[in-house]
Order: sequence, then structure tokens, then C-alpha cells
Amino acid sequence: MTFDVRVVTVPDVLPYDAREWRDALVVVLSGTLDLDGELFPEGSVLALAGLPLEVLRRHGEQPAVLVAVTRPEGDEAVGEDDAGEAGAEGDEVGRAPPPAPDRPPPTAPVGGDDP
Repeated sequence: MTFDVRVVTVPDVLPYDAREWRDALVVVLSGTLDLDGELFPEGSVLALAGLPLEVLRRHGEQPAVLVAVTRPEGDEAVGEDDAGEAGAEGDEVGRAPPPAPDRPPPTAPVGGDDP
């Protein structure tokens, strides 16, 4: 799986456009990001899509440097209908693959006559 990575520097104030942040996981690489008074220091991980913002601001003297990671354009999220195309069953978040038919479920006793 590949991802698109963008590095965005917020030197002081940067106009906010929700479309630019659609489907992006954003990490504050350095500096501190100020979102309408809420501060996100270096190492913060956030999503910026769909927020009621006018601008992104840096807080402090140094610029805020953000790294935005997204799926490549045209690549869609795995859904119920196409889970098999993405890989083995259970690749979706929150779902484990079913046990193999020839193996007992993980909670069943294995071997011996123990109850």
C-alpha cells in the first residue's frame, strides 16, 4: 500500500481550505499549531478536514511544520463490498478473520481430555 505525503509549513497564518485536508492524517512535525486557541504541539496527530476554521496559525516563534498523509487520489477506502480485493479476510479495522475450518476457535481447549 502506498500513501501520498505532503509537508506543509505554517509560517504565521495559512488560509484553511477543508478540501485540502480531506482524508488526511496530520502530524505536527515541529512547532505548535494553533487552531482557534487550541494548541497542538510537536507530535500531535489530528484530522483537519471539515473543521469550522478560517486559518491555521503557528503558536510561538518557530513555524509549525505539518506532515499530511493520504491515500493516493482515486484510491478508495475498503468497504464491505470490496474487502476481498484489499487482501485476506479480516484486513478491515475491528474485524478478525474467522478461524480456519480445520482449527478450533482460540478459546477452545486444545488436546487432552481437559474440560
